[in-house]
Amino acid sequence: MPGCTVLVVEDSRFSADAVRMFLRASGARMRRAETLCDARRHLLLYRPEAVMIDMGLPDGSGASLIAELRARQGMGVHVVATSGHPELEHLALEAGADVFLPKPLETLAEFQSAFEPVMPWLCAALTAQDRALPRPDPLALRDDFARAARALSRAADDETLSYTSRFVGGLARCTGDTALRAVAEAAELTNRSQMLVRALQARIDTQPTL
Repeated sequence: MPGCTVLVVEDSRFSADAVRMFLRASGARMRRAETLCDARRHLLLYRPEAVMIDMGLPDGSGASLIAELRARQGMGVHVVATSGHPELEHLALEAGADVFLPKPLETLAEFQSAFEPVMPWLCAALTAQDRALPRPDPLALRDDFARAARALSRAADDETLSYTSRFVGGLARCTGDTALRAVAEAAELTNRSQMLVRALQARIDTQPTL
């Protein structure tokens, strides 16, 4: 069944870019929503075969959307939850996700296994299932850093700092940046947004612009 559609609910451009490359190579179509609100609008118009939902989104927890999908009679959609915070697995599964994928995804086989129930041709499409996932665009990572820095500069309230710290922490886990991950965790614990802004700006300055 090549040509099936996957709705990816993901606020990170960097993470979404990696998913897009894999799905495109596998013959699947991808639609992306950055927020729960956007995802709900998509689902009013389209009926995807699968939905991949990040657990931490700007307007709430992905668990709420998972529970909504499971409550819809006849929806029959395959739900894959994902997060850079593996401790959220139990919350995703309790909400009704079929499978939970921790970020970063290390191999194509790992990604494939989550979607095989609705995309069984993946096994035939990929011959080297243990090879690493393609690297997403570094400009996408720079955009994510810049977005997080702008959010903290505009509003340093507790809610913004909590969401942004976890967003950056997830990116840091995906990229193996242990120093940034430590800063993100410390910023949330100590309510010091500027320390995270400085760390983000340092990485923005070293990322490619073209």
